[in-house]
Formats: sequence, C-alpha cells, structure tokens
Amino acid sequence: MALCCASGFATAAEPAVTIEAVPFSPGVVNARPCFPGAYYRKAVSDTAHWRGITGVIVLPKFLLDPSRRDPATGKALDNPSVYMGGSADGQEIDAGVSYEIVKEPDGRASTERKAFRPFWRNQSWSSGPADPRYYYYAGDTLRMTVETTSPGTLGMEIVCLERGEEGRAELARYSDAGTTEPNDFLSTLTVQFDAKKFGPSVKQEFKRVNAIDQVGREAKSVIKSATRVEGAVWQQCWLLREGERLPFIPQRFDDMRCPSVENIVVKPGGEPGRGGEVITILGDNAVGMKGLEIPGPDAFTPFTMNHEERFLVAPREARMTRGENETVWVSDIEHLMWEATGERFLADDPTSPVVLARDTVPAGNSFQLFPYHYLGEDEATTLGAVPKYHLVVSNETTQPLTVTIDGMGKTKSWGHEHAWRPALVGEGVTSFTLAVGEERTLWHEKNLRAGYPWSAVVLGHTTGDLTVTDYCYLGDDDPGSDAPLMPDMAWPPHLLASFSRGLIDWFTADVAVLPDAHGEKGQLPLSAFAAKEATSLAFGYSPGGPINNLCDYRVVQPTFVNDVMRVLDPLSGWDHVFFGGNYPAIYRFELPLVNDSRATKTLSFHLASNDRFGVHSTAGVLVDGRFLRAVTPALKEESRWHVWSLTLGAGESRTVKMTIVPLGGLWGGFVGTFTRSGV
Repeated sequence: MALCCASGFATAAEPAVTIEAVPFSPGVVNARPCFPGAYYRKAVSDTAHWRGITGVIVLPKFLLDPSRRDPATGKALDNPSVYMGGSADGQEIDAGVSYEIVKEPDGRASTERKAFRPFWRNQSWSSGPADPRYYYYAGDTLRMTVETTSPGTLGMEIVCLERGEEGRAELARYSDAGTTEPNDFLSTLTVQFDAKKFGPSVKQEFKRVNAIDQVGREAKSVIKSATRVEGAVWQQCWLLREGERLPFIPQRFDDMRCPSVENIVVKPGGEPGRGGEVITILGDNAVGMKGLEIPGPDAFTPFTMNHEERFLVAPREARMTRGENETVWVSDIEHLMWEATGERFLADDPTSPVVLARDTVPAGNSFQLFPYHYLGEDEATTLGAVPKYHLVVSNETTQPLTVTIDGMGKTKSWGHEHAWRPALVGEGVTSFTLAVGEERTLWHEKNLRAGYPWSAVVLGHTTGDLTVTDYCYLGDDDPGSDAPLMPDMAWPPHLLASFSRGLIDWFTADVAVLPDAHGEKGQLPLSAFAAKEATSLAFGYSPGGPINNLCDYRVVQPTFVNDVMRVLDPLSGWDHVFFGGNYPAIYRFELPLVNDSRATKTLSFHLASNDRFGVHSTAGVLVDGRFLRAVTPALKEESRWHVWSLTLGAGESRTVKMTIVPLGGLWGGFVGTFTRSGV
C-alpha cells in the first residue's frame, strides 16, 4: 500500500466527457435486503463497467444518545460515518470518513471521539494519519473519490475544500493554526490499497453511504438509539466510467434506507440533477414527534400581529420553579490586567501571583461550572504573550469524594453554543474519585487567541465539597492553583461591567405555561391559547453592569419574580446580579398538549429579544432531540424566530419538551410567544 498526503488545494482529474444531468425523481426504496447492525442510507449502483464514484459533501451535525456509552470507557457506542466503496465478485470495500479519537495538541490521544477521520477497509481496517490536516468536522466540505485505475487496486482521495465554523474553531487548538481563515488546513489525502477483485475492466458496483454505525453490532440487529445525524448535504455525486461521468441520481441506484424507511429522511439538496440531496438519519428513539415541525435556525416569521399580544404575569398564568440543591460556579472575567494600576492577574506573576476564581461546590449538589473569559488584543500586546489556561477541581476535605460529569463542552470562539450543546446532550460523560488532597484538570488550554473568548459549560454532581479553581499563566511551567484570588472587580475602584465571579444557588428553571388551565389528566388544551391572541412570557433577563449604573434594557417586565441570578463573590463577600448575555440559566418547558376541539389545530412557538435598544440576543434551543442556535430579532423589528409548530388532529395529544439557554447578545433576555391557528 502506498500513501500520499499533500496540503493545500487540489482538484481531482475529471473525465474528458461529462454526461448532462437529468431531472431528479424518486427511485425504488429498499429493493435489496438491509444488512443489520447500523442505521444507514446507502445508494448503490448496478453492476457494470464502472471505474469509481466521486462526490462533494458537507459533513453533517449529529446528536449522540447519551445513554449509549461504554460503561468501562465512557466512549459513545454510536458512531457517525460517511463513506464510499463498492463490490466486485463478492469482495466488499468501504472507504471514507468515520468519527474517531484524535491526537490532541499536546500529543495525547483524546478520551472520546472528536473528528471525522479517513479510513479504508479491505481485508482489515486502516485509518488515515493522526494529523489535524486530516481531521474533519461538521460543516466541512469534502470532495471524496473512490476509483480503480489498475487491476487489484482501489484509490481513495479526500480533498478538504472548505472548513466550517466548527472545523476552524477546533483546528485553532493546534499550535500550527495561524488564523481562522477558511483556507486553514485545506488538504488532500490520497491512498492506494489492495482490492484484488476490482479493476478498470471488471464489472463492479459502487456506492455511497451515510450511517450511524453501532460498536460491536455488525451483522446483529441495531439497539434502539436516540442518536440523530442531520444535514449531510451531498452537493454533487457522480459515477465514473471510462472517459465520462454520470450523475448519481435515483434512476441510477438502488436506494437502501435501513433498518426502516422511518429512520431515514432524504430531501433534494445541493444540485439534485447532479446527484445532490440532503440526508438525515434517525435512531429509532429519535424518530421525530408526529406533527411537530422544526423550521430551523433561519426561520423568521413576520410578527405584525393582527391580534393582541397577552403577556403572562400572574402565577395562575405561568410559574417558574427553580432547581434545588444546585450550584453554579462562575468565573466570568474578561481582563487579565488593570492598566491604571499595572496589576496583572496571572498565576505566575513574579510579584503578585493570583488565580482568577476559586470556590466550593457543596456536597450532594448538582453543579454547573461556567468559566467565560476574554483577552483583548491590546492586553495581549502589553502582556507580551497570550496566556495558558487551567480549570481544575480538587478535594480539600478529609474524605474521598466522587465527581460525575453529566456533560461538558468548551470553545475558543464567539460561538458559545459549542460549549452548551455538548453539555446539554451529555457529551464528555465520566466519573472519577478524588482522594484527599488530589487535584484533577478538566481543561488545559495552551493555544488561546487574543481577540477571542474561551468558555466552557460543565454539568455534573459531587458527593463531597468540591473546590473549583481556574487560572492563567504566561510561562512554560504550570504554577499550580495555590495562589490567592484576584480582587473582586465588580465593585470600586474597578467597577467592571464584565466581572461576575462566585456562586449562584440555582441554574435550572422549570417553566409551567397556563398551569391552571390543565385538565384532570394534566393536559394543556389548545383552547387555552386564544385564536386571536399571541400568548407571551418574558424570561432570561439580566441587566448590564457596572454595579453603580445598571443598564436596564428590557422592553417588557420579566414574567417571573424569581427569575434572577445573584452571584456571591468568595473574596469580597458581596453579591450582585449576574452581568452578561452568556447566562448560566437553563429554562425547561414541558407542554402536555391536547387538541380539545373537533378540527385540526396548530400551536407555534416563537422567540424574540427583549431589548429596547434593538439589540439581538442569541438563543440555544433543544427540542425533540435537536439543538438549534439562532439570533433572535428584537421585539421592535416585528419579526421573531419560528422555533416549532405542532399540528394536532381532533382529540390528538403530544408532549413537547423544550430547553432554552441564553447564548449572548448584550445581556440575553427573551420573549417566548405561542400562537394558535386553525378553525
């Protein structure tokens, strides 16, 4: 086997003749039997003198079932993949990309799968180089080709044409990532491998496959899963023949949707006449709720209402119950120096070393660790370098304690959703015991960037008092976490509007909408939402700082009097309302809806920014297993994000569960609105 890897743009040689594309039309589904052990969509050609297959794909996003993990290793048991291959005289070949572990910037193997990586399987499984140029992420655009050019050999070429937002953010962690421009880490990987039954003159078939593979289940029935893989966009796909290429459209392939057509959603996309389509794969437990439509993050509805808008304020109209035995550990600090005094807030400062935050999560509590930091370019220039960062937990009690991480995400970009989404869906699940005096690092980052924030969301619980500390330093040697705390800069003389540090005593909020309208079975009838009225509630509001001159930007009063977060600083002993749009609250809605009429009706939910200055707020919403992120328009713009609609026939009932987290803007307040349609 010969392997050749080259960085930079590359264009695979195209056949001299291109057959004109033909219009899209559906083909026959599941004309061949399904192979057990995976959820997948396979498009496979007939057996003829084909030489290969090529296509351009935008890699999908996915949401893994948090319950499907190996209890020994914590690794996910569902694995997204996109690959090509073929069959010749009984020999089956797979070659493409599969979601795998990577080599971290410090040289260690990651503890969980983090990127799509090249693979090929003939007699055995082989993986591509452990090199960040060949790590691919959701939103990256690849051209993938599998072709035979000589007897007994197949070649695979993967060309990274463009990096998506996640790919640019992830690759910025590696020391040789100079910028986050789209042409960073564009690459070409070419590999030749044995395929004894294949050859240019052989009758053979070729395929492309989008799959959720299940570890250890090959040739066995799938285990029901809530994993979903969404938005894999084949922009084009072509079958290759001597001197020509033909669009790989339904007329030219058998369409396999396995184990059932219910698990696969295929829509025209890209260039449908040239093999383009969009594929979503749903585990059995992720098959969408009947009647629920989720338009997506770009669905904005004009809201020049012809009817009244009713804001819920009374407890009988809406209630919010804060979580008990909860703690948020906050380190929202966006300056590492104070120019007026020359103070530097670094753990290895030679004169006054300090840590950013240190506080204790009480025993038995659920916790959210919420570090959010920013280093301006001017500060980085003055400091002479971009610092390194540590987030650590330690046991400073007299007994061992056990920490369970229920979900963790982190990011070094403005996209705070890259921290929230993994935490909410249960990525990074693990459990460990800390001996007396033991410390464990949750996040060590050597490659921060000036002018960009870095943040994390860690959800979990602890059996004992858990000390949490974070700090920055400039040198090569880790100074440790023992330095004293930096000052509380929310108060004089600093009065920083971007400083919130300490503990908050809640972070989940269960929101009940129209609780007194629920019937004997606990269901909320659609008739409780008036047909000529928009029913709204305001939540997630926090004012802007500084503490001596709070900025009140809300248009409407928050619905709930207990919807406020106060953060208690461990050094000063003073508390204040939390400043910031990246708000640590998690708002949970459970709506057991029933259509109590004799006609079909639709209930819709919308979001807008509660900001009188016209500033947009960014929301993250988890609904029906999908995590969506959108910038919500300000109320005065008369447009709102259309999050979902549920259509119910007469007497039908469904329960919609939704989680909303504020992701930023200036401060992050929202107005959520229900509207009902149907006669």
